[in-house]
Amino acid sequence: MSHLEQTLIGSYITKQALIKTHHCKGQEVKLDPLKKIIFIAGMGGKEIKDIVQELIPQMSEEDTLVLSPHRGIHELRSFLSGSELGLSDEHLISEDCQFYQILCLKKSHLLPKTHPFGVHIWKGPVGEDYRQHILKSLRDHRDTVSQQFFSYLNNLSR
Repeated sequence: MSHLEQTLIGSYITKQALIKTHHCKGQEVKLDPLKKIIFIAGMGGKEIKDIVQELIPQMSEEDTLVLSPHRGIHELRSFLSGSELGLSDEHLISEDCQFYQILCLKKSHLLPKTHPFGVHIWKGPVGEDYRQHILKSLRDHRDTVSQQFFSYLNNLSR
């Protein structure tokens, strides 16, 4: 945390906004009442889901939640689809042969719900590369969710 704080001090980010870092269990974070952007990344979907469950009651409609899970993405997306958070945007980035989904959410019933498999992330060249990567990895899976995901991705190409 001290390395992160030192990196942020004097960066363009801190010139644009007040940045606070928290060193505690994610489920114990207490949000400031001011408008904020909460960024959670670098952990699994289950862990992020547990944190988000604690954050939702503390969030206002002015807040933005940005999530980037590294695994367990479907579990997180399924939870989000049934929550009071609406999806304001979703992105996919590729770096060093890895794909990262980024979900931007707000506490709003006016925004669309998060789709369990994603919608916009499959568009464009990076989305097509990711789709092919996932299709390859799902071919031999026989569980229901994997088969549903495989079918969903196959239907996108039509």
